[in-house]
Amino acid sequence: MSGDFLAGKVAIVTGGAVGIGRACVEALAAEGASVVTCDLRPLVEEVAAEVRAQGGGEVVGLIADVSEPEDVYATVDLARERFGGIDILVNNAAVWADHTVQDPRSKALREYESIMGTNLRGCFLFGRAVMPAMIERGGGDIVNMSTYYVVPPKPLMPRTPEELAIVGERPPFTDLYSASKFALTGLTQAWAGALREHGVRVNAICMGETDTPMLRAYWHGRPFPYRVETWIRPEQIAGLALDLLREGPEGRTGENIGAWVGVPVELPPREGD
Repeated sequence: MSGDFLAGKVAIVTGGAVGIGRACVEALAAEGASVVTCDLRPLVEEVAAEVRAQGGGEVVGLIADVSEPEDVYATVDLARERFGGIDILVNNAAVWADHTVQDPRSKALREYESIMGTNLRGCFLFGRAVMPAMIERGGGDIVNMSTYYVVPPKPLMPRTPEELAIVGERPPFTDLYSASKFALTGLTQAWAGALREHGVRVNAICMGETDTPMLRAYWHGRPFPYRVETWIRPEQIAGLALDLLREGPEGRTGENIGAWVGVPVELPPREGD
């Protein structure tokens, strides 16, 4: 449902060209926010134009590498100069690759730099870059996109023998990706504590299998149709982010919010409630 509860707000969404990032750009703009989105894919500029044409808040897209400080600060400076400040950051940009503990050293180091550079360094750089602007505005929201690996498990659809042949029961090729997402929990909780007095909330959304290009690559481009039917949709995660923003300044902070396949995608009660 579109509205204007974010009218006058300014948001940055990283990795906004496809998947969850694009869904967040669309959802925020539909609620009236002015959005700056960045991505390594040139497609991000086309996406910004398409979302802008749909009405709602203004949308600007630019090509940027979240692991490069110059690109990060150029994106943040653009948001401040164009729209006057920053109220919301959605740290969404992430990458994944096949890797095992038996990979050659050169491959392991290359993928470490890529995965940690995007998933962790990018989140760190953007978070640190927007904090002064949010404090200056008297508050804000940082939403880190994480994974269900870091929250208590829920029953999931068991894998069939055919599926196990593709991805295994517990795939041994996710150590770097998993480590990057577990590290986000540290940033989320530490930032929440440090920024609470400034009115800045910091939370993470930890989703299970969501229909994105990354997940389809994980299934080597050939997911089983019946499995795809169960996947969470990117717009559901974007809706969850909007619900989190609707809580306002008195809402939760420092939480990992889970979203699992087969379970309604909705905000749980606050921790301690």
